[in-house]
Amino acid sequence: MAVAATAQAWAFDGKYREIDWNEQLDLSLQQSEQIQAIEKKYHEQMYQLVPDKPESKRKDGETRAEVQRLMTDMRNEMRAVLTPDQLQKAHTLMLEQHSKMRLRMARRLAMELDMPIEQEHRLQQQVSSMEDDYDWPMDKKQLDEDRDKFKAVLKSVLTEEQQATLAERRKEARERWQSARERGFPEGEHMDNMPPPPER
Repeated sequence: MAVAATAQAWAFDGKYREIDWNEQLDLSLQQSEQIQAIEKKYHEQMYQLVPDKPESKRKDGETRAEVQRLMTDMRNEMRAVLTPDQLQKAHTLMLEQHSKMRLRMARRLAMELDMPIEQEHRLQQQVSSMEDDYDWPMDKKQLDEDRDKFKAVLKSVLTEEQQATLAERRKEARERWQSARERGFPEGEHMDNMPPPPER
């Protein structure tokens, strides 16, 4: 269970930290403090799910259910802090940023696999045309759906040899990440600062 990877999906953190949410949403001081408190609370709860923690000795299915519950609760609390106009703006910003991240990932994969220029253009075109019908902040179900769509695009564009190469490199990356996780994370370091295994 890639708990650290899940923690990368925080509404105002992780993948979307490039956005200045305070400025873009014109958050009041009270709203900003409430959001920081919510993020801190769920960071701490998610951190307890790291496998090397005594509190996390549970079955994988139980962990998945707990992650889903935490993300749903966090999502509801986040939305309750914002006004309707701010929610709409956050939704728009999230979709724009998510689209940019997918394109960056497509370019990175093209370089990694040394794709011919025509194939790279085809990949970027298909990634750009992916439909975004998500609510902010994205919950685990939406993240999984988006990941599956991205995988389907890759499967339609990559050759069998490229798919095999990518799968092997992902496996190696996951093993390195798992090894680092088993050695223990630095004391006091947040989950969102830790390198997660590849998600795509």
